[in-house]
Amino acid sequence: SPVSKADFIQGRLDNLINMVNGIQSTPNEAASLGTCFNEAIDCIILNTKSTRKDVSLMSCEISHPQPMKVITAVQGNFKFMFPKDKTLEIASILKNSSCVVQDYVEADIDTCYGKAQLYGYPDYYNKDGFVIDLKTTSNYSCRKYENYSQRYLYPNCLHKSGKIDDYIQFTFLVAECKTSKSNYVTNFEVMRENYTDGIQECENTAKMLTENFIAWYRDAIKSKICTERLCGKHLEQKH
Repeated sequence: SPVSKADFIQGRLDNLINMVNGIQSTPNEAASLGTCFNEAIDCIILNTKSTRKDVSLMSCEISHPQPMKVITAVQGNFKFMFPKDKTLEIASILKNSSCVVQDYVEADIDTCYGKAQLYGYPDYYNKDGFVIDLKTTSNYSCRKYENYSQRYLYPNCLHKSGKIDDYIQFTFLVAECKTSKSNYVTNFEVMRENYTDGIQECENTAKMLTENFIAWYRDAIKSKICTERLCGKHLEQKH
């Protein structure tokens, strides 16, 4: 049955709280698709086997509905088959750009509540200042990811930590995926969203987003958080 807007929002909030508290959420098909696709791309770029215990990858050939080489990915109860030629095409774009893959990055940012630490794992970036986030979706629309925080947070962290010399462009590399229920084959078309905000705008927006999140956290979910990783004691002392 269709999910109401209120239930959808509550579900996303519950997932966020569980993630912060270190509680494993039950995988859904959309999340598993993104995880499996990212893992397949990363393994091709790095020319290595997957080290994830929750994802299984295998290259094989299928005959139905037509002969095709695929990369089979399984996570939990979800199975996907990505056409190998198109998957290699995306990986080659990133590999030819000399991208660093899933590298941990962190940086401090001054807020009205005190100093906060931002951290994460950008999907791909290179020293020339290009940052790329790989997305999968079943229904793409123009500028779908325009308001996603990665656009500002990752360039800010990368630049402050000295991992990029300059910041030029943030790209959401989007694979619009359609998975056949009969044979699990996931065909996809690739789109790009490019943003050139400038590093100062990234820092200003990162600060605004962080302050808004801390304010919301203090008012709405503080009592449900069981870890000091989010908004530790030094932030609680302000205001």
